[in-house]
Amino acid sequence: MVANGPKSRTEWLGGASHDGDAMRPVGLIRWTLLICLIVACAADAGAFEVSVPVDGSSVHGSSVAIVVRPNHPDLRVAVNGELQEPFVSNPRYGNSAHGRLTLMPGDNIVTVSVGADDHQVRVQSRPYYGLVKKNNRENSGSPFHIPERERECAECHRMVVDAATRKPAIRSDSICTSCHDDLTRSDFLHGPVGAFICLACHEEASDGPKYSVVKVESEHCNGCHKTKQEVSDQRYVHGPLAVGKCIVCHDPHGSQVKYQLHDANSALCFGCHVQLKHEIEAETAISHQVIRDQGCTACHDPHASQHSPHLRQSAEELCISCHDKNNLGEYTSRQHPVIGHPSRGVPDPRQLDQQISCTTCHQPHSSAAPGLLRAEDYLQLCMQCHKK
Repeated sequence: MVANGPKSRTEWLGGASHDGDAMRPVGLIRWTLLICLIVACAADAGAFEVSVPVDGSSVHGSSVAIVVRPNHPDLRVAVNGELQEPFVSNPRYGNSAHGRLTLMPGDNIVTVSVGADDHQVRVQSRPYYGLVKKNNRENSGSPFHIPERERECAECHRMVVDAATRKPAIRSDSICTSCHDDLTRSDFLHGPVGAFICLACHEEASDGPKYSVVKVESEHCNGCHKTKQEVSDQRYVHGPLAVGKCIVCHDPHGSQVKYQLHDANSALCFGCHVQLKHEIEAETAISHQVIRDQGCTACHDPHASQHSPHLRQSAEELCISCHDKNNLGEYTSRQHPVIGHPSRGVPDPRQLDQQISCTTCHQPHSSAAPGLLRAEDYLQLCMQCHKK
């Protein structure tokens, strides 16, 4: 009878077992398989690819899509060292993780980590108001729609444009929304986006990546929005529109603000007019109530006007439209601010190329003086024009 006692330490650690005179290295085989399995798992944990964004690419705006293949439960993504929200795997994406990253202006380092393995991608975020030459259109961004990328995506997505996609009856008929669904979820959508007709703006066959918008912004927008004709006879055109950059103010897909604006009224204006923002929000400033209640566009036309600086009417007519002339004195008989003082029709003593108006004495935006006066008391104000 043979006793079935515990295995010896030698056998567990890889020694030979004896079966008569034959020797089988079962321990060695066991350890070899175990080591191979560990190495394979370690290799698999680090074997991942950032399909999008492409290293060295650039985007116009403050976000970019990211696709990591394959998906990993411990996937971590950081932008410039700050961890982004974790990605949630969606069954429709198959064995890949999709998400969207928030970028800072300028160069961004996107670090994707799986376990101890890191992969870095450099992405440049360019502001919307960067100028682009008319005949030198740059197809920037992460090039999804190039043959080598489309082959990867075709494993899970339809990539061939068919009749249903050209003019879809419902959302699911458009192949674009399977990836770009987030662009259709804003409260205020651009018309073609709301109808899921992406090819109204994106050309199927274009130079560089497919589905580019090949025309300079204003040329493209004017195909539907007759802004060019409307402003062509105006003396003063808002800067972004003058250089053909509608997307400085408007998101071409949609936003949470009416007219697809990037931000609400005054907040959008203050993005460029920073000094004016500081003056209005200064601790000692008294701001014009119309700005607080209605925003900048109550007085200024955001596109173009016959009146500087893009006023909807002449300065005096605009002021009287809120400040009834009967409350201030009858302007036609020259009674404001005192009898006989002109409020129109004569040159401004301080700027002879300008006519005297309400803004000669009053700041239109904010002031440290009551009544938005340009000086803290009447004497100082009068002495700006009347030296004696």
